[in-house]
Amino acid sequence: MEEQIRGYQRILKDNPLDNPAFTALEEIYKGADMWQELAELYLNRLRHVADAAQKIELLEKCSAVFHHRLKDTAKSESLFEQILKLDPENRNALDGLAEIYQKKGNWRKLVESLERLVLVSADKSERAELLDRLARLYQEKLNRPERALVSWQQAISADPTRLELLERIATIYVQRGAFGKAFQVLEQMQQRDSAGAERVGQRFLELGTMLLDEPMFEDLCKKSLEKAAELLSNGAARDALEQLEKNRADRESQLKRLRVAAVQAPDKKTAVSLYRRIAEIHFLAGDNQKNVEDNLAKCLLLNPADDRVLQFMEKYYLSKRRAKELVDRLNQEAERIADRQTKVALLERVAMYTLVHLQDKRAAMECYRRILELDPANGAALASLTEAYQEEGKWAEVVNLMKAQAEKMQDGPEKTELLLQVASIISEKLRDPQAAHFVYEEVLRR
Repeated sequence: MEEQIRGYQRILKDNPLDNPAFTALEEIYKGADMWQELAELYLNRLRHVADAAQKIELLEKCSAVFHHRLKDTAKSESLFEQILKLDPENRNALDGLAEIYQKKGNWRKLVESLERLVLVSADKSERAELLDRLARLYQEKLNRPERALVSWQQAISADPTRLELLERIATIYVQRGAFGKAFQVLEQMQQRDSAGAERVGQRFLELGTMLLDEPMFEDLCKKSLEKAAELLSNGAARDALEQLEKNRADRESQLKRLRVAAVQAPDKKTAVSLYRRIAEIHFLAGDNQKNVEDNLAKCLLLNPADDRVLQFMEKYYLSKRRAKELVDRLNQEAERIADRQTKVALLERVAMYTLVHLQDKRAAMECYRRILELDPANGAALASLTEAYQEEGKWAEVVNLMKAQAEKMQDGPEKTELLLQVASIISEKLRDPQAAHFVYEEVLRR
């Protein structure tokens, strides 16, 4: 065998593209488990092949050897990336990279690979499975529940039989305080799964029971518990309905219980939730505004970025036609706190309220500028300022903002389209063809 190998090697040295010698050596190396030699055979052949299809075939073979036989992650990753440059929709390369990123715990890269797999997948069931996997990564690894929600919605559209995905969507809505949307999703489950009445009824019961101490959602609580009572044979839902009526009939006892619990709360998160509920009860009862605002102040002192508190603040102040006070209060909180992420979250709300309710575009844009100083890649600020500068004809500022937006985007059609827009503005509005040419070159290199 060694003599045969040397003979074929001599032939390939003289003629690297000799097919019979190449095929013979390939078979010998495979049969003898000579994986390193086989990989080198493929790599050497790649240096002399010009045809794209032949290159892809060799790269696929070579990457498979490095990935599955030699367990060389770095080399196989490099080869998979080379394949995708020639064939962006190559399933073998995308699957291989996804496996590598999964093992390495590189969740962002894994998400990128899975998103590309979703685009090339023609099978609806497989597409739903990939989207479900994407959603769980966003939820569990990247802490991006809003992206998880989108992926699960796309998954259930791809495969409507996957009712467990509706449950996950409902869970996300509950976690985000969107209880009405969670209720609607459970209704969809009920309509699609008539045989699973017990399962759906239990979910309605869980939602209704959780809302028992949520004063702003008493009507939804009642609807959820009534649904549960229809679907479940036990008396748990009816007991919860009785508790709801007791809460409504005796607000003072409910307030006393919540005050005691708030003082004894084991952590800030629990205390904030309790003080918010107290404020909501005072609001629903039409009590003195001071009672509402004192408890809101306690919430903000403990956690100025609690989403449920901020949602209630919006409802409270706007119902009193006090939008300016709401903006001023949130501005004060943003100035007080040091945490950058929390400050940005508050300023985003300030900008939105200023624009929508105060209709002060200049002040809103100034707020977005403050946000960009703290978070140069903030999507909401970039988009809003870009639109404002376009209306004012400030094209240099538009270009700078669009470039900043492009830098935070992953490579793909959306980024390419944005860069083409940048090049067009530079050429047509700024009259700088040379600078536009540089941007076009960047697009072509991708």
